[in-house]
Amino acid sequence: MKSFIIIIFSSLVLFTKITQAERKDSGSGLAKLSFTTARNCEGRPDFITEIRPKIIGGFAKLPQIILVANEAEYFIESKNIENGFKVHSYQSFTGTSPRNESKIVCGSTKSNETFRFSLFAPTLIDTTQKRRVGQSLWQFQLLTDKEGFSVWNKRSLAFKDGEDLEKVLMKFGGNYHIYQLSPDQYEVVVSKDTEGITQYLSVKYDAVRK
Repeated sequence: MKSFIIIIFSSLVLFTKITQAERKDSGSGLAKLSFTTARNCEGRPDFITEIRPKIIGGFAKLPQIILVANEAEYFIESKNIENGFKVHSYQSFTGTSPRNESKIVCGSTKSNETFRFSLFAPTLIDTTQKRRVGQSLWQFQLLTDKEGFSVWNKRSLAFKDGEDLEKVLMKFGGNYHIYQLSPDQYEVVVSKDTEGITQYLSVKYDAVRK
């Protein structure tokens, strides 16, 4: 009886986490964009410079596991130091966090031009044999213009259930690396160079094994 209760509780926790990650899709359309100003960026996020164990071989080398996104960081910078263009955003997928909304951490730009950036990354990774939960690919977007900065994200309709996650992710360009931060936490970092601008997207996941 005790084991049965534990199984039910674990299933509820998993369902709650997945729901929190997925429901961010609703109401994230362009019509609800809001711009904000931010303090200047003085450096780069730790996820770009820190050293941690890398999984060589991509998604195929992950154990049979379910990974649920808990937070994401998006950082964009110009290769031209004089341009001074940097933007850093943060997104929490956990309802218990006081920072459970997308926000601009910092932003620096000397241009009044409008720029729009976009990267794709999974929020659900399911490598179990039966694909018990399924997988989900999201589009993370950031817009900057004379009013300030705006960030949002939404589930990508370009990814269909049963498709190869790695192939679809690579179709949008860029490179990705997978890191194991602890026995129960993983990270995927996507990067892309476009016309003198480098984009970095870090998504961290909680592992659910049962």
